[in-house]
Amino acid sequence: MFSFLLISFVLLAFFYILKDYSQQAVIIWM
Repeated sequence: MFSFLLISFVLLAFFYILKDYSQQAVIIWM
């Protein structure tokens, strides 16, 4: 159960960082 929470937290943080990075990339491309 703990490992599942840890993996979900890591995935959530990864997607959040990826989303923020993609927004910055779009701004740079614009």
